[in-house]
Amino acid sequence: METIKTQVLIVGSGASGLYAASKLKEFGIDVLVVSASSLKENSSYYAQGGIAAALLEEDSPYLHFKDTLRAGHNLCAPWNTQILVSEGPKRVVELFKLKVPFEGVTREGAHSRRRIWYVKDETGKAIWESLYNYAKSLNINFLENTKFVDFIFNPSENLVCGAIFLKDNKIIKIQSNIILLASGGWASLYEFSSNPPLNNLGVDGIDFLTISQFALMSLASFSPIIFISNWATN
Repeated sequence: METIKTQVLIVGSGASGLYAASKLKEFGIDVLVVSASSLKENSSYYAQGGIAAALLEEDSPYLHFKDTLRAGHNLCAPWNTQILVSEGPKRVVELFKLKVPFEGVTREGAHSRRRIWYVKDETGKAIWESLYNYAKSLNINFLENTKFVDFIFNPSENLVCGAIFLKDNKIIKIQSNIILLASGGWASLYEFSSNPPLNNLGVDGIDFLTISQFALMSLASFSPIIFISNWATN
């Protein structure tokens, strides 16, 4: 059995996983990103719509905050919404610096101002590719087509100290005191979803559910423009 040691283990190669990995690497922290399938087989890569951020002079985080609470019919947590609208513009500015080729900004849905930054109808792909290229430039290590099996526990301290993965029918043990779960895939709890076929928790990922808490799952949003093909299972 192969054993790998890393300071931080990140499970998931979508935008969240790549962004976190890059930030950690900037501080000189050793990080390993593991993906259950190919690195780009994730929901971030397939996201078509734009990303909302109040960056124009006509707009403000406060207006974005009000629009979000109104659209959410007061089901949005105000504190979380405040973080979203205040931190969002900073993150989008970072994406500009990473050369994401945003081609415009538009107004959609319940937004009262133009704040949807987009790249044609493949914004997620453009963001993912820029994040991935930056991660590669930092020499971040990746393992793809590597499926999560279970966590490794330290019984004396009752703490997770790593995880077991399966790659090419071989067991890989990854030791790390810090594990970031950025795998997504919880939408597979529904009978049907618009996630990529391999972006799901599955039976092997059931331990994710035992350590996770979910709320307001009825508000999960799926793409309304999908079709079912002969390879789709859910």
